[in-house]
Amino acid sequence: MMVVDGRQGAAGMFGCDGWECSAIMKAYGCIKAYNVDGGGSTTMVIRTEDGLQVLNSPSDGHERSDGNCILICSVDPNYKTYVNETTSSTAKISVTTDVSEFSNYQTVVKCNGEFFDTVDGVATITGLVHNQIYSYQVYYKDGDNLIKTLSVGSFTTQKSGFEFLGVLIEETDNSFVIKAYAIDPDSSSNVTSMAVTKNGYNTKLTDGVITLKKDLFGNNLDDLVLSFYYIEDGKTQSITLNANDCYIK
Repeated sequence: MMVVDGRQGAAGMFGCDGWECSAIMKAYGCIKAYNVDGGGSTTMVIRTEDGLQVLNSPSDGHERSDGNCILICSVDPNYKTYVNETTSSTAKISVTTDVSEFSNYQTVVKCNGEFFDTVDGVATITGLVHNQIYSYQVYYKDGDNLIKTLSVGSFTTQKSGFEFLGVLIEETDNSFVIKAYAIDPDSSSNVTSMAVTKNGYNTKLTDGVITLKKDLFGNNLDDLVLSFYYIEDGKTQSITLNANDCYIK
């Protein structure tokens, strides 16, 4: 493949005509050559790690919209991926392909700057942070070479970091004030809006606090029920409390 920049005299580029192109091809031992559009249309582009890159200096100062080219490409393995499990710190990604010539290649998944080999078609990604979005890309090994493919994807790790600290009930002459406390950086629970059942009434906390008037809810906490949930590693845990589970003052 050869590209000759179009005429740019100020930059010392003078192009070449058909006879000169033929002489260059013959000098390199070429038997047959195909000449595509020249002048400002002359452009050579390759795909690199950073995307498409123009290798020459188009004489228009930029690429020209043009309908003819010689396109050199390779077969992509067309790997299909599926994130079949995530936790707050790991993910498992299945990798398969229907392209038979690539079925025996070792596949590798790049995620978070690290490479993870697949075992029985599954790559286990470790060392992740909870409640974060991660992207990944599939590679395959050809001898000592690691070849990047067009197969990409993303996933979100599960929420975590939840710690329930307790419920405080403060009694006044006319009411019970219920306050809930938890460490919940990922908002993986409804502690601050937990459900309250008392004396046949159903209500809930607002911003972790609720005041129950005694003339409506009664003068004791015998039938008080509090309930909330939290999510950890994709699993929902339900918690039910009563007055005996709370600190009362």
